[in-house]
Amino acid sequence: MREGAVFVPTTVALELEWILRAFYGFDRLNVARVFRHLLDLPNVQVQDWNLIDHAVEAHLGGLDFADALHLASSRHCHRFASFDRKMARVATRLKLNPAVSAPRVEARAPRPR
Repeated sequence: MREGAVFVPTTVALELEWILRAFYGFDRLNVARVFRHLLDLPNVQVQDWNLIDHAVEAHLGGLDFADALHLASSRHCHRFASFDRKMARVATRLKLNPAVSAPRVEARAPRPR
């Protein structure tokens, strides 16, 4: 890494989105603008530029940013399993890869002790 450059790990990108959304009230479009600006700065080195770029695109399409980041991190897989059925619906609508499946889980009463 060259001197004077700033390194942004993927985990910091995840925290940045959370701060922009939860603290500053940014919507998806403005979050994407911040990330696009960050990715284009010459003195900023992002851990995985393509990963963040894929996550931002999926987030703009309606996927939660953390979910989009998890899914983008799994691009090398054939299938992604999640208990979040909304994530599966949105990812399917966006035709994201890998395909997301959400198994149906029946709620069970706790076992007596």
